[in-house]
Amino acid sequence: MSYATNVRKILAGFIVMAVLAMIAEIALAPAARADTQSDEAAFFGLVNHERGAHGLAPVAWDPSLVLNARAQSERMASSLTLFHNPNLAAGFSGGGWSAIGENVGVGMDVGGLHHSFVFSPSHRANILGDFDRIGIGVVHASGYIWVTEVFMKTGGSSEVGAGDSGGGTATVRSCKKVKGKKVCKKKVKKAKKKRRR
Repeated sequence: MSYATNVRKILAGFIVMAVLAMIAEIALAPAARADTQSDEAAFFGLVNHERGAHGLAPVAWDPSLVLNARAQSERMASSLTLFHNPNLAAGFSGGGWSAIGENVGVGMDVGGLHHSFVFSPSHRANILGDFDRIGIGVVHASGYIWVTEVFMKTGGSSEVGAGDSGGGTATVRSCKKVKGKKVCKKKVKKAKKKRRR
């Protein structure tokens, strides 16, 4: 065999492998989305089950919170770092809410992560908190599940009505790591004033 024939065979082999890799990626993409959505649904069910076990009303699924949660999970997964969204409240600056909270986690399975949330006082406070909406975002990356749960209480003092000239306030839960421990504080933020038209 000539050198040119060997090169052609090697190139043909690489092309076949590349095509097979693309087919596998295309075939697995819908499965990954299905896993993500089923995991989000599983977290949603577990949160509402926990609330029901404590005599609390269920939280409703909110698509805008889901988008926010998925974006945060993407950021964490891409950096392989667990952190809270420092601009959580700013993402909902339009008002219409009085409290907002966030749980973030990384682990191997939905049940284990939920269990960890329930046995962490600050995470459990969000799950059992005075919220009526939730958005959950899951990303599968590096063999782990990255999850963000965004909780919101709608209405209340952060909403400034069209006839209102004053600014409202909103309670925002802010968490950060201090000496290896998660510390959460509630802050009261003034809502932006709306001008009358």
